[in-house]
Amino acid sequence: MSEHDHSLFLERGKETLNTYLQQRGQTVSPDNVVEYNFRNEGVFAGKAHLGGKIDKLIINKETKEIVIVDYKTGRSHTKWTREMNLHKNRQQLYFYKMLVEGSHTFAGYKVVGAYLEFVEPDENGRIQELHLTYDEAEYRKLKQLAEAVWRHITALSLPETNQYTPDLSGVETFETDLLNE
Repeated sequence: MSEHDHSLFLERGKETLNTYLQQRGQTVSPDNVVEYNFRNEGVFAGKAHLGGKIDKLIINKETKEIVIVDYKTGRSHTKWTREMNLHKNRQQLYFYKMLVEGSHTFAGYKVVGAYLEFVEPDENGRIQELHLTYDEAEYRKLKQLAEAVWRHITALSLPETNQYTPDLSGVETFETDLLNE
């Protein structure tokens, strides 16, 4: 990276961090669990061994409830729309629910919510959150998709993808085809 680009990104980062802390500093708590790694938690979807890190877990030990927070950079969103990146982000939040509820450490806990927190301010200077209400049918579908992908990976039989369009419709068709095998 050039010295000029470094300076620009450093200044942008400082401004973003300052704005974030002014608006969201009260949400930073020592009780939250951050960057939790599920690698050794023994989480499975069928035979698929799952792992990953979650940015932030807001844990209520009394009620045994957890809210998942995933930090995002870039353009913020205030509603779920049919966009490729939001499709992936939505799946990620469902995947994180699988990790938490299937883990040893959080056995008996229930994920009661999740949201994306966009760390960069929008065009009005506000930090946005995009909340997800979990749907049981969508959750089951993502578990089945994880299992289908696992089967392909472990069998070293990666499907041909040239027939799918490189957009959200193509991704959804590919996912449906994997689920219907």
